[in-house]
Amino acid sequence: MRRRQTQTDSFDLFLDTICNTFGGIIFLAILVAILIQTRSVLHQPEQKDQTTHTRQEVRELQTRLRAAESSAQRLTLELESMPEVNPNDDFREYSETKNELAEIDQNIQKIMAESKTKSKELEAMIAANETLEEDNQKVPERLKSLTELVKNEESAVSDIINTRQTTLKLPREKESSARSTLALLNGDLLYIAGEFNGSRDEFDGPHIDTKKTLGGFRVIPGAGKGVDADNSETVSFLSRTVRQGQIVTLAVWPDSFGLFGELKPKLLKSGLRYQIWIQSPNTDLVVSIGSSTSSRAQ
Repeated sequence: MRRRQTQTDSFDLFLDTICNTFGGIIFLAILVAILIQTRSVLHQPEQKDQTTHTRQEVRELQTRLRAAESSAQRLTLELESMPEVNPNDDFREYSETKNELAEIDQNIQKIMAESKTKSKELEAMIAANETLEEDNQKVPERLKSLTELVKNEESAVSDIINTRQTTLKLPREKESSARSTLALLNGDLLYIAGEFNGSRDEFDGPHIDTKKTLGGFRVIPGAGKGVDADNSETVSFLSRTVRQGQIVTLAVWPDSFGLFGELKPKLLKSGLRYQIWIQSPNTDLVVSIGSSTSSRAQ
């Protein structure tokens, strides 16, 4: 930084000289006073009387004291009459720079403290990432084991489905204009519904209940009224249907495929033609009575 010359340089030198002179005079005055006091109280070990000074020494000391007091008064007056000195531009710039440096130092300390905190957080994140990386490396193995487990479960489910599933083979269908009578195969029992009685709006069979609904009739197996395939009532129903030249319509639920397997040889043996309505589990049979005179039978 270039130093600028000002008009106060010579005045600063003069002020330094005056201050040094004034300080020296004050020092001499204090020294003289101490010496006078010391000589006045000092005693010799073997003398009882105080040590006396010569008149010449006292006069010299008094002369020095008066001269020092006079110089001190003169310097005091000169100091009071001196104009107030304003700080120069260099001092002002130095003060501003010093304040800026102090502020920068505070900011540096703050940033260093924040940096320590961030470093700790970064170390924690690195440790967490290392743990996650180890877990990610284990993911393919876990995925492979889970895939194998899913395949095994799918195979087990497929085996269960195959064991629970019954294949129903139906013969070729032919059109028939013969009247049809109705029977329901639900569970292990056969429910004879018979023919529909239009005058009473119900089926005349002994094993079912008929309820009229919107657009049709709900046929419900009666509780405790069904018979098995070898029952005499079943044999009589099949024989009567053949004699009357009718076909039989069998409503078959999935849980009664086994019963159909027992009933089918009897149908074939008696020459009774039939048609099958496959029903969904846990649903009622709803029959819509139409005017068509043809149907399809096996």
